[in-house]
This record gives sequence, structure tokens and C-alpha cells, in this order.
Amino acid sequence: MAILAKRNLKLAALVGLLPAAMMVSATRSEAVQVVVLEARGIQLTAGQSIDGSAPIKLEAGQKLSLISEDGKTIRLKGPFEGPPAPEGSAAQATVVQALLDLGKQGESSSASLGVVRGTEDHVASDPSLMDITRPGNRCILEGSPAVLWWPAHTGGEAKIAIEPADHSWKAQTTWPASAGDYLTLNHSVPLRDGGSYLVGINAATTSITVHVIPANLPSTVRAAWMDDKGCKGQAAAVAKTLASK
Repeated sequence: MAILAKRNLKLAALVGLLPAAMMVSATRSEAVQVVVLEARGIQLTAGQSIDGSAPIKLEAGQKLSLISEDGKTIRLKGPFEGPPAPEGSAAQATVVQALLDLGKQGESSSASLGVVRGTEDHVASDPSLMDITRPGNRCILEGSPAVLWWPAHTGGEAKIAIEPADHSWKAQTTWPASAGDYLTLNHSVPLRDGGSYLVGINAATTSITVHVIPANLPSTVRAAWMDDKGCKGQAAAVAKTLASK
């Protein structure tokens, strides 16, 4: 009987430990994932997903910018040691939430979405559209063709020319009357991340800077990324799509 009692005691003790072990396991499985926006002096690449609850160490001069899944931007610079996005950290307002709140006001807020962050960009229904009628930053999804957007196009053909700021090459084509207000370029036009380009529509020329966004980012992260790179109108378009769901 004594042996049986001891065995039952040990079994009860093990059973008592199970909930705690299960809680630890659940906590570890709920890692806070963040996406690398920019890394300087540290071996991480833009678009890479890392565990935000895992400690990292930054030396003096090293910098790291991250975006959480809810769209919060986290900027760190060395010296720093600790988790970049610890679990249970206080929630903070994000640009994505601000755009979402505005987008929920309805279709009449479309124009305001473009200026809420101090930009004059138009807001297209599709965030892939690059407004070429105003200077500024424009974003392209990695692996996707550039789609030029001419909001005021009312029909008729036009001559389109694209060249980098250093004039090292020039691509020319015709904007067909049947193309409507957007035109998809083929991959032979070499637009690179961070490059500045002059886009000509007949006699008018606009300067834009292109930023390549990593593919397969969650929509909230994509909106925050676009906003951080200055693609305000496109970020608003992503947020407006989220708000309509």
C-alpha cells in the first residue's frame, strides 16, 4: 500500500506539472514575428522575418528597422541588447491603424486618405498603380511589373519616355488610347530599388524614386512598409482595402 501511495503521489505530481509545461510550450509557440525593413551593419536582409521576442545584440553604429504584424515600426540602434518586440509590450498606434480608421469612413474619404500623412498623392483602387503625374516615391512589388497610372488620362494616344536620373538609358513607348488610365510595363525596363527616374508624358516630365517591396508580406506590413518609403498613396490604397473587409 505504501509503495502504491508513493506511486500515486509521483503521478499526481507529474500531472500537476503538465499544465505549466503546456503553458510554457504555448508561450514559446506564440512568437512575435517581425519583418526586417532595413539593416545596417548586421547580417539581416530586408523582408526577412525574425522572432521579435528573441534577444538580439547591436553594436555601436549598427541599426535595425522592423515592422510588426500589426504595422508598428520599430527602430533600434546600437548599443542595444534585448528582444526587439517583447511579448506583452504596450500596444502603440500605427500608421496602418490611422489609415484603417479613415478608410472605414467610406468612399468619400478616398481623397483624404492621400493627404492624411502629408502627401498629395492620389489614391488608386489598386495599390500597385504608380502615379506618374506627380513627383515622389513609388513602390513596386518584388517580381511584379511596374504599372504606370495616369489619373487624368481621358483617351487618345501619348508618347511615354522613362530614363534614369543619370540618363544612362532611355525607354520609349506609346500609351494606347485603349489602355485607359494605367499601362503595364514589361520587365525589360530595368527599374531598380532606390533608383530615381524621369517619366515623360508628351511634353511633361515627372521625377519619381522607385522602391521595391518584398513579395508575400502581410497586408498590414506592406502598408507600413510603403508608408515608410514615402509611397503614401499606395499605402493608403492597401489600408483602404483592409478597411473594406
